[in-house]
Amino acid sequence: MIIVNENSVNIPYNTYRWNYFSGNAGDTCHITVTASNPVDILVMDTANFKVYNSGASSDSAASFKGKIFNSVTSSDFDFVLPSTGTYYVVIENSPFLTNGADAKTSVTASTKISLTPNN
Repeated sequence: MIIVNENSVNIPYNTYRWNYFSGNAGDTCHITVTASNPVDILVMDTANFKVYNSGASSDSAASFKGKIFNSVTSSDFDFVLPSTGTYYVVIENSPFLTNGADAKTSVTASTKISLTPNN
């Protein structure tokens, strides 16, 4: 089941773009991202997204949990949902993350997210 299919979205420098979806424990989220310059991809639940968003918005240090894929230009990822709830896929194009990608320019990205239920 495809839940996000965005082509050629502009993500200005020092910002991030996110998509969210709901799923059940054990479902597999398939993420495909292609970007014109390296970006970081984060997958996290609602509580950790709120912490991340607060830190990124105020440009302060934040401690959040999630799966991070660093310096992505074109990759496919699978993520098995650890619990039932809402999850966020974030394309990060800023220097906020320590040791993360830092394109220092706008990035054009395409994102496809699909979900395979756990049977």
